[in-house]
Amino acid sequence: MPRLLAAPIAALVQLLIACGTILAHEHRQVGGYEMIVGWIDEPAYVGYMNGVQLHLIDAAGKPVLDLGDGLKVTVVFGNQQTERGALTPAFGVTSGRPGEYRVTLIPTRPGIYAFRFVGAIKGQKVNEVFTASPQTFDPVRDSAEVDFPANDPTRAELALGLQRMAPRLDRLAELADQVKTLAAFGIVLGLVGVLLGLRAGREHRR
Repeated sequence: MPRLLAAPIAALVQLLIACGTILAHEHRQVGGYEMIVGWIDEPAYVGYMNGVQLHLIDAAGKPVLDLGDGLKVTVVFGNQQTERGALTPAFGVTSGRPGEYRVTLIPTRPGIYAFRFVGAIKGQKVNEVFTASPQTFDPVRDSAEVDFPANDPTRAELALGLQRMAPRLDRLAELADQVKTLAAFGIVLGLVGVLLGLRAGREHRR
């Protein structure tokens, strides 16, 4: 019996995990379709591969297996946004969950993200924005929460450090240019001094 039950139990566990992920998404009725939207992996962390996940179900409760290329998504963070990306199926004949579509990206800042879907689903126009919140899907978290054994600086922190260093580096570059100019001027003065010394020596011998 344990061997006979192993496969069904494993399938049930996978189903529960999948349902838990979907429950962490936002469910919204858009015309004749239900859109279930969130991160591919939740919680989402800065610097880790992730992306937009869409489960699409029709009015009959069946997954939409042919989305075509009429629906695209833009990821928005503050006043920045990506270009519109085409959603690709995350399922095959024998793998994945039918009706699931994705666009991958790596979030580089913690905070609130929004996903704007624009286009059409089989002729039905779509212009919907899904925003992270306690009632929908998670904001992106700082990876320091899960880093081990050490909290290495994130790319955002490295970029901020470089931005802060930029004025100092520019000043050092200016000083280096000034030193080069002074060195060149000193060499010229030295050569002039040598020439004047040679001339004075010749006049003295005369």
